[in-house]
Amino acid sequence: MQIDRDQKNRASKRGFGRDQTGRGFSTMVIDDEFIDRRIIVQLLRSVEFDVVVEATNGIEGILEYREKKPQIVILDMHMPKTSGLDVLQQIKAIEPGVIVVMCTSDNTAKTVQSLLDTGADEYIVKPIDRTQFLYKMEKLLIRKGLRI
Repeated sequence: MQIDRDQKNRASKRGFGRDQTGRGFSTMVIDDEFIDRRIIVQLLRSVEFDVVVEATNGIEGILEYREKKPQIVILDMHMPKTSGLDVLQQIKAIEPGVIVVMCTSDNTAKTVQSLLDTGADEYIVKPIDRTQFLYKMEKLLIRKGLRI
């Protein structure tokens, strides 16, 4: 996906991770890779999302989701103990309206379609590209009516 200069500038602006009341969107990151989790958390916080919880595997993620009920979940597709698709289905069963963004290194059309068919609201390709990640996150919030 090519991102033009205006999109790049827009994606780099601070503060789009806050709702209309000024509070950061509560967000959860589920990823077994420490480095990937750190990158995602830092990117989210750089635009003022409120990262309320991190989980290192799908089972922990489901338990933490039930307790914290964040508005947005960033979820790795490939993890030990249970797949990201299984976690996606279970989280959507708990709260159908939650926004879930899947992260995957497999961006084939078949995989992307499977993610979207299972209920993902967006997908991010690994390795994480800062500009593309922030652009897709802001675009998703606009699409969901949470940003203007």
